[in-house]
Amino acid sequence: ERNRRRKRSKTGGKIIFRGNFQHDQRVWGVVEYPEGHAKYKRYEGHFATFVDKHGQERSYRHGHGHIDFVSGASYEGNFDRGVPKGQGKYVYEDGVEYTGAFDKGKSNGFGTQQWPNSRKRYTGHWQNDFRHGQGEMVYEDGQVWRGEFQYGKRTANGRWIAPGTQTATNNDASGNTR
Repeated sequence: ERNRRRKRSKTGGKIIFRGNFQHDQRVWGVVEYPEGHAKYKRYEGHFATFVDKHGQERSYRHGHGHIDFVSGASYEGNFDRGVPKGQGKYVYEDGVEYTGAFDKGKSNGFGTQQWPNSRKRYTGHWQNDFRHGQGEMVYEDGQVWRGEFQYGKRTANGRWIAPGTQTATNNDASGNTR
């Protein structure tokens, strides 16, 4: 049947694809990974075929899609040759959400990280999954750190803002995260 192809996974189960083909290449569909697969559970979205570094044609997640991971995490957004790139939303196993720019599968550019059932939120620049550059961290108690971050830590270039005000209360160069 043209809408279903099966391929054996490394775990012995079968990876199942249901979807649309064009010129015998996947263009859109759902991939279901077998129970026990090391990383993925399910992907739904677009595909494109490219030649890999070994000269073989290979179908990649490419364009908009949604993937569920075995860990309980998920990603919805743009893919480039199987890797998140462009705008997307990643939900971690613990419910923390990152919405923003991705490059090479990592948070890169501008984005927001929100903790579940909490006021804690970071909005600002990211580099290789680290808060890096200008940003604002709002903590559970309502305090705000507005300033520069380097590799996930606050720098001396910023200020604390008391809850409900725009008044700087002190500078803290410790770089401690809360």
